[in-house]
Amino acid sequence: TEPRFFDGSLSDVRAVRQRVSVPVLRRDVLVHPAQVLESRAEGADAVVLVPAVLSISELETMVGLAGELGMAAVAQVHSTSELERALECEAPVVLLNARDPETLEVRWEEALGVARSQAEGIILVLEGGIQSCSQVLAAGQAGAKAVLVGTALMRSDPEESLRRLVGD
Repeated sequence: TEPRFFDGSLSDVRAVRQRVSVPVLRRDVLVHPAQVLESRAEGADAVVLVPAVLSISELETMVGLAGELGMAAVAQVHSTSELERALECEAPVVLLNARDPETLEVRWEEALGVARSQAEGIILVLEGGIQSCSQVLAAGQAGAKAVLVGTALMRSDPEESLRRLVGD
């Protein structure tokens, strides 16, 4: 929903909510509990929280608030230390991004190593540079319950990209 770099807005959440019956995720850098409340008010079922920009106290508050509102808190992490913070705050879903947040370079093997270190009992989603069936399988073998694919579908023929992802 970030307007400057991603041309998004909170009204996008509302518009999507009005058109679909599946869960809606607000992906942004939320820094205050009021943003969790506004996310729910606009129809989001889940919010992405970034442990790297929140204190443990802020993260615990926002994860707890999301739970109280019947929302899923998804902690987006890039490293083992960020994963540990997310687990400390009992985030039920962890989104492990293989892209370096500063260079956007994909560090696939490093992300798989972080995934292998994850604790049992969480839902781990792996994202960043996923373009092939072998990567999807490797993510699963490392403990990911799901993958998030964006660029591969947006920058090429979606049908062909999907074929590569499922190994057809």
